[in-house]
Amino acid sequence: DLQDPYTGQLIHFVRGQKTSQAVQIDHTVSLADAWASGAWAWDESQRTAFANDPANLLAVDGPANTSKSDATAADWLPDTVAGRCELVEHQVVVKAKWGLSVTERERAAMRRVLASCPAG
Repeated sequence: DLQDPYTGQLIHFVRGQKTSQAVQIDHTVSLADAWASGAWAWDESQRTAFANDPANLLAVDGPANTSKSDATAADWLPDTVAGRCELVEHQVVVKAKWGLSVTERERAAMRRVLASCPAG
């Protein structure tokens, strides 16, 4: 069972072809966003390390992940406050860790989300 961080729903997952889309592994900072934010300058080993960095990977609801696609916080956020907080907190940590840039629109969206998160 997965308590999905984006939707807040409990997903009862059973392994198999008919259910494999129910849970997906999200790159919280998408590979496309990373590329646009500076990964274009990395060598192949750095790009591979980024793509497999556990700090950037999160098991989530498949349809929510498909909806997110390669969007940044400026263009897509989960419907729940907890989901928005978790996604943006991951993105901030990952972008800082990997030295990736943040656009002004993205920074503004991140600030709005983080201001609404419970202190923890």
